[in-house]
Amino acid sequence: GVDDYIARAKMMSKDLKALNPNLQLSVPMLRKANTANPKYNELVAADSAYFDAVTVHTYVGYDPDNADDSDEAYGTALVARAHIAKSVDDYSKKVAPNKPVWLTEWGVKSGGPNAASALGMADTYMFMSENQDTYHRSNWFSVNGKLNSFVQWETYIAPSGVERPRIKYPLEKTLFGSTHQIVRQALQDSVMLASSVNSPELSLGVKSITARAVIKNGKV
Repeated sequence: GVDDYIARAKMMSKDLKALNPNLQLSVPMLRKANTANPKYNELVAADSAYFDAVTVHTYVGYDPDNADDSDEAYGTALVARAHIAKSVDDYSKKVAPNKPVWLTEWGVKSGGPNAASALGMADTYMFMSENQDTYHRSNWFSVNGKLNSFVQWETYIAPSGVERPRIKYPLEKTLFGSTHQIVRQALQDSVMLASSVNSPELSLGVKSITARAVIKNGKV
């Protein structure tokens, strides 16, 4: 139960901090309603002294190959930043407002690595760059797994005669991998400048154009 989890987490926190007071510890929190234990976040955060951050896993998007939700899939991916924000602001932020967020798993998908998914991914990175006081870690899931992979996969016939998936060699980047590379080249080790853009909104307060100005290697 949640009480057992909290007790163990507090004990581990105490022991680890005794070994190294500079260690930062995170606890997982819900990012959507949970009927099994609707007060989970509230209980975990009742005593906030034993953790330094909260872990959230937010996946945005639907499958546009399903005719029942194809429009929603693309629309959701393009306003991914709003869904990421909502999954934090409406849940962990309400019970632990001063704790930074570690997105140790997150992703944006609308049927795979297509243009809508890539734009949603890039815009969410921009969003996190604008809210670094909240988002301290962001690990895309996954770099070389099948879900939202950075690299292409293929199928092959195993010796048993069964068709199986595997990473394709030589390695080829998917649109997710290429988008991450472009965003990283632009933003990593740069100084971000305050900026604003006037643009029509898609929905949910998400502008149709997002931009950040940076100084990198002495150039704007």
